[in-house]
Amino acid sequence: MRRFITIFPMILGLIIINGCKSQYMRSGNLYLQQQEYEKAAEQYLLEIEENPDNIEAYKILGGIHYEQKEYPEAYSYYQICLHKIASGVNVSTSMKNDIIKLLESSWIRQFQKGQNEFQADRFDQALDSFEILLDMAPDSSKTLIMIGSIYRKQEKMDLAISTFSAAADLDPENIQILDQLAYLYYYIEDYEKAIKNYQEITELDPDQIDAWYNLAVLLAQENNKDEAAAAYQKLLEIDPENTDAHINLAILYNEQQLSALAADHFEKAFLLNPENTDILINLCLALNSAGRTEKLFEYAKIWHERKPESPDPLYLLINVTGEKKLNLPDLYNLYLKKLQELQ
Repeated sequence: MRRFITIFPMILGLIIINGCKSQYMRSGNLYLQQQEYEKAAEQYLLEIEENPDNIEAYKILGGIHYEQKEYPEAYSYYQICLHKIASGVNVSTSMKNDIIKLLESSWIRQFQKGQNEFQADRFDQALDSFEILLDMAPDSSKTLIMIGSIYRKQEKMDLAISTFSAAADLDPENIQILDQLAYLYYYIEDYEKAIKNYQEITELDPDQIDAWYNLAVLLAQENNKDEAAAAYQKLLEIDPENTDAHINLAILYNEQQLSALAADHFEKAFLLNPENTDILINLCLALNSAGRTEKLFEYAKIWHERKPESPDPLYLLINVTGEKKLNLPDLYNLYLKKLQELQ
């Protein structure tokens, strides 16, 4: 026999006043007082067979299941209560409100059960819990998000996409859902749909930095360079100190032979990360292509200080200090001597 735990009157909604109760209700209440919960449940079931509109009986049955952590069964009984109230069965406002709270609580407890299983990496059990939850409330995007997340963990990408798509149908402006779909489409290399989802996210919330970044990367990958540059620029309006965005935009401008713009963004990236020599080298190369002699002289000196064994910054320094540019003969001769020593 199943062992029942103590059931609190608040959950059961029980008030023991037997004067006007039926025989089954009186017997059920008596068994509850004696903590004979299975026998009590039998009496309440007999009661609703005889009196199918007895809301109190349904509510107490829901309470018995709730205390046994049988939340779907509890939810079902509370749902019956509300359906009967909606059809015209008269109850007090306070009782109706109690039933609504218990219905919501049953759903939340079942959701938490699934979440705990998910966090413990018990994905099959979590999937069972959330599928039960979906039977309880089929229009819950939160449940579909969790089911989709389980499929993603299990690398069942087609199922994950169909589940998140169903969630998006229920909640089309949910950024979390759109972001998951964008990732999944990226994963299966359907870049057009991934781009569409990131665009939807930025339309819903123009301050979504990650969405702008991912959108820019995908647009560049698909050779939509002007749109990619515009996405990076939008991102930098929101987060002007985003080094990765400056670097990627500079590379994009380099590919379009827009050396001056590339140099601007490499410089901003370097000023944000002055210890990064790779950015410094790219900055010098872009400045050289853009013909920005004075800045190239400034940054090439730093490059040479950091990499004295490399001939590359010396070539640039010899070029900018020569007669046709900055015309600094002493420095020109110094850098030329250093280059000769390396060779």
